[in-house]
Amino acid sequence: MGFTELNFFNFRNIKTEALCFSGKNIFFVGKNAQGKTNLLESLYLISYGSSFRPKKEHQFVKFSEKNCSIKAVLSKNNIEDQIGIKISNEKKEIFINNKKIKDRKELFEFFPVITLNHEDLYVVNGSPGDKRKFIDQTVSHCSLNYLDTLRTYKKILKQRNTLLKEHNLQYLNILDKQLVEAGIDIINRRIEMINSFNHDFGSTFNGISDSNYDLKLKYNSSWTGKDPYEVLNNSMKKDILFKTTTTGPHRDYFTVKDKERDFTKTASTGQKRLLALILKMEQSRLISRKTGKKPIFLFDDVLLELDGMKRNKFLEFIPDYEQAFFTLLPEENFHLLKDDSDIFVIEDGVVKKDG
Repeated sequence: MGFTELNFFNFRNIKTEALCFSGKNIFFVGKNAQGKTNLLESLYLISYGSSFRPKKEHQFVKFSEKNCSIKAVLSKNNIEDQIGIKISNEKKEIFINNKKIKDRKELFEFFPVITLNHEDLYVVNGSPGDKRKFIDQTVSHCSLNYLDTLRTYKKILKQRNTLLKEHNLQYLNILDKQLVEAGIDIINRRIEMINSFNHDFGSTFNGISDSNYDLKLKYNSSWTGKDPYEVLNNSMKKDILFKTTTTGPHRDYFTVKDKERDFTKTASTGQKRLLALILKMEQSRLISRKTGKKPIFLFDDVLLELDGMKRNKFLEFIPDYEQAFFTLLPEENFHLLKDDSDIFVIEDGVVKKDG
């Protein structure tokens, strides 16, 4: 089923206290700047403990108030769980069934929530860190212990960088061994996931766009095909100069290649946007295949950027899902509406069910 209830207290501009959902497809209809994206953000926040927007957590709290909270009820196989988040003075607490949790990893046990919004171009155009985040989130959904490996690597990396800043090189060999062990595991699992993406996403792009490219994701790593210890040793002078570790999976990224050419350098904005959407869809498909969990989609106005033919083809490509939330402007064509739908109208933060 997915989300069945959503409750608000002082969250952004939302004035309605509670919403109930019974459909598989939920539509939030309203003019711009009324709060539609805030509703999707609340669902994402409940699912990951963070926002898909830039991290400014004090902005979650309604103006002139000191704290806010969101509570949601999720239903799966007739079993209900309640997730709650409280934010006050930029301090965040997360609860599952009224029990405070210490690790956001526990939220990954529920449904994978996939956003599709205007910011998704980061998957194609973003920084190396943005691209790593996309792949790491995918792998983490498929295997929770990957999160532990990432955290271990970041902890060791922080320790190594501290020694470099202090010019204390005595224990670098010990840290390098630990860094390589965790780093190789990260690289191998990223490569495995990228190979999984490469099975289908290129042909899907060609099918929807009626084109004939040879698109592949290529993983770029300073360690791949080399001895990591030798790479670290050769970069030591540079590391000491810049007082930071300049090689390793924390510097890796992927590119989209058309044969040997970087596709993103010549692709149009429309092609990049379609590519980002397809990568997000393929992400959800891979997670479902690996875990057996169907995704919950958050569509924030993105389908309007596709022309009619591409939109119809893209909708056919969407894998089976647990639930989907859409934002729409009042004048938009409701051809997206399906059976088993709930429609909510939002105006100035007030949300009312239509019909």
